[in-house]
Amino acid sequence: MYKITLIGDKNIVVHNAGGSAPKVIDGTLEEEINAVPALKFQLYVTNPGYGNVIDLNTRAQLYNLRTGEIEFYGRVLQSPATQDSDGKIYQDITCEGELAYLRDTVQAQDRTSGELSTNIFASIISNHNDVVGSTDARRLTLGSCPLAGLPVAVDTGYSTSLDVLSQFAEAFGWEYRARREGNTVYIDIAEAFGEKSKTEIRVRKNLVSMQVKRETSQLVTRLYPFGAVISGGNGKRLTVAPSGQTSGAIYIDNADLIAKYGVYAAVKIFDDIRSSGGSTIGSDSTKLYRRAKAYMDSLTGAQKQYEISALDIVGGGTSLDYYHIYNTYHVSNRLLDVGEDLRITGRTLKISEEWQSTLRFGDKPLTVSEAFAENSRKQKIFVN
Repeated sequence: MYKITLIGDKNIVVHNAGGSAPKVIDGTLEEEINAVPALKFQLYVTNPGYGNVIDLNTRAQLYNLRTGEIEFYGRVLQSPATQDSDGKIYQDITCEGELAYLRDTVQAQDRTSGELSTNIFASIISNHNDVVGSTDARRLTLGSCPLAGLPVAVDTGYSTSLDVLSQFAEAFGWEYRARREGNTVYIDIAEAFGEKSKTEIRVRKNLVSMQVKRETSQLVTRLYPFGAVISGGNGKRLTVAPSGQTSGAIYIDNADLIAKYGVYAAVKIFDDIRSSGGSTIGSDSTKLYRRAKAYMDSLTGAQKQYEISALDIVGGGTSLDYYHIYNTYHVSNRLLDVGEDLRITGRTLKISEEWQSTLRFGDKPLTVSEAFAENSRKQKIFVN
């Protein structure tokens, strides 16, 4: 049961499942780890919110009436008026979560190298705030960030603030999110968010349907890893060849998967692994190999996904358990040979038809094209 409120010069309730009208049509909340949440719904002309929306200025809040939690807070991105085939007029509202504020600003050209510290992320947020201004609702505050001490080399290259944050997250496998407390919006960064839930999702109990996906079309069986540009190497990058782990090859193979599927290649750049050449290049290549092997193992483990429709059960008639993104739940379905702890990486909430909501478990797959595109600066790769 949810309530949606439009927030502007005045607050307008456009959906209230706990009372009579008004109601929205086709309300949906989409969430994924390391992605901007999206809330979508339609307002008919009879809804008090119709015609009272200003794109980018009006805010929207999705409130869970059962738990008292704010499931979504963000801005209206667009609100076009539409007439359907039956002649009905409505506004198609698309909202984006507050993480999207980081798309509005660009970080100056800078190369961050050395030891990672929270000062780097504080600087990103500070630069963003300097651009939007001291009174803007898009001002952000650095929240929890217990990560420091790792070697890093990231070139911001006039990217948006969100792209810069994403570069750090991709380099180390971290997660980030926007979190609102009162009137303050925090940007949290962590190795992983969430906790282990005591709730079990079990067939014939609270599991409606389940689909197991194996994304073989997105397989990576051969990885070409490259480190930073070698000093004095005429633009060439560090490779794994001198490490002795690949018999002189500049790629890493997963022999078992190649035997089953063939070669599916991708490239990954590790700019924080550097070498100045000379006698140290072998040990530096070994570091690159170990990082790349761990990265490749995480990709091959991401081929199995689950999509589940799960009903929330009333416990003793007084409480409800809900399924939150980031959290881990034990999922049991003997018919599909599933019995393991799985983490929610995405969910689709249906505002009016809650029973149609779905949960996505397992790592988000990385396609071959995405692997090639990960280096947003599109630097040229030099190899021997």
